[in-house]
Amino acid sequence: MNTSKRSTAWCALLLGALPLLANGCDTEEALLPSDYVEAEADNDVNDDVDEDLDDGFRTWTGYVSEENPPLICSNRYAARGFDCSGSYCDNVSMDCRYLSATIGESSWIPYFSEEGSATADEGHCWGSNQWMTGVVCSGSYCDNLSLRCTAFPGTSAGDCHWSSWYSEEQSPFYAPFGYYIKGLECDGNYCDNKRYRYCKQT
Repeated sequence: MNTSKRSTAWCALLLGALPLLANGCDTEEALLPSDYVEAEADNDVNDDVDEDLDDGFRTWTGYVSEENPPLICSNRYAARGFDCSGSYCDNVSMDCRYLSATIGESSWIPYFSEEGSATADEGHCWGSNQWMTGVVCSGSYCDNLSLRCTAFPGTSAGDCHWSSWYSEEQSPFYAPFGYYIKGLECDGNYCDNKRYRYCKQT
């Protein structure tokens, strides 16, 4: 390359770099805090999850017993499955699924176990628009249970059923698609056996 061509090339290279020299490189340090806020806003998760899509994913909580804090479903999720492990069904877990409705107030019902008569061995979310969204244990082997009941305004319960009895020897309980858990009953020492009251969300 002759001297004239080399000079032309250097001039072109220098002129091409001038905008970078004037404005600075587009590095992370050059971004303003407002740039990050806008980027986060653009990537917000849409709350309007499609229920059919969500149903393809198991959303199990971890296992807890009387030594642990309560299990609570995420907002706008309710229990559709329940499982336990360990002696006397000591550790419990829930499968929480998206419920396509706005969320209302939540409350905990009194503890219950296998002792008692009539419905003393049962726990229920009695309101028609209330669904089970949490569970907590007390006593040895998670003997006593309390359910968290959450109102979902605009929903109601229909076509309710009791499941068969489950313990740690059985597979987890799953309510059918479109059904959610509203109650639980105990039987056997330390509430070893459990069955579930599940209803269709209408």
